[in-house]
Amino acid sequence: MVVGGLTCCDGQYSSQTTCQPQRNVQLLIYNRVPKAGSTSVLQRVNLTNVAQGGNVFEMLAIHNTDNFKQSGNRARALSPEWRESMVDYIMSHAEHATATRPLFVHGHFLFYDFYRHVQKQGKMPPTTAYMNILRHPVTKLVSHFQYLQSAFRGSKRARSGLSFDPDVTIDACVSAIASTPPYKPTWEAIPNTTLPCDGTFFMRAVQWRYFCGYARECLQADIEPGLTMAKENLRKHFAFVGLLEETHLTYRALETLFPTFFARGSGGISAPTDEELEQIANKNPEKYKTTRATRRYIAAWAELSGDMDFYHFAASLFWDKITCLIARQWRAGHTLNDLTVLSAD
Repeated sequence: MVVGGLTCCDGQYSSQTTCQPQRNVQLLIYNRVPKAGSTSVLQRVNLTNVAQGGNVFEMLAIHNTDNFKQSGNRARALSPEWRESMVDYIMSHAEHATATRPLFVHGHFLFYDFYRHVQKQGKMPPTTAYMNILRHPVTKLVSHFQYLQSAFRGSKRARSGLSFDPDVTIDACVSAIASTPPYKPTWEAIPNTTLPCDGTFFMRAVQWRYFCGYARECLQADIEPGLTMAKENLRKHFAFVGLLEETHLTYRALETLFPTFFARGSGGISAPTDEELEQIANKNPEKYKTTRATRRYIAAWAELSGDMDFYHFAASLFWDKITCLIARQWRAGHTLNDLTVLSAD
């Protein structure tokens, strides 16, 4: 069957799918994909913590501009030195995390196996879980472009001589580069730094890199090894990956799987509603519509970069998880044929 525009399952889910609430998590890692609803997620987590007294869990933000140092010298963002310093910084906080007061880590950084890192040091790793949210590659890239376009206006970066005119629309940008040969990606260590009005931006601003990580396979021109690794990491390490297009089901799943961080509240105090989150989400006031031709070109780039393939792979696992939650947690005997009713609850 088809739900939300994606081919779904028929009420069956994999025997390997688990959907029990994870109440013993000590470390929850959210390596946020940009422009995929992560600001709303953080608002939900923060306000849920406040609604339950403000001391239920600790939140730790990681920024690519953080001044992590190696041997007293500042490490370049996302370099191996920066990465090791970031991991040590997170683990120093995680040492004090418990199941009754866990740690929620978030930031726009690539996947890293923190559990294995601690094990290699001969230490006992905290109980760790990963989560994320994806967005359809076309709408994600359009939103990302327009966000950067808005940020360039009047910014220091715009005045620094970089060759991007913030008044050029995405339609004009795509039209100008659509006639050029397809760009074969050559990755660098820092994601999403290419200027928006450039064909390389549409190839490099992909979501699967946030699941692949820092391995050599994730950075080479041949995307297949990295794409395969990203899928394996998603399947093996991520407890849940939601879809922005299915916001209601995504949040309901998060509330069930990670009640400490996403529960609606207790003691008569409610966490924020979806309507409240809509008002405080990180929306671009300068957003505008794009043409069908532009979206077709972006879809072609998404296919070439592997992002469309990865999105549909993640979507299949998402519906597998939702089916399991319906059957085991939400409503015994419920089927996906009633999802429209369920979403209206």
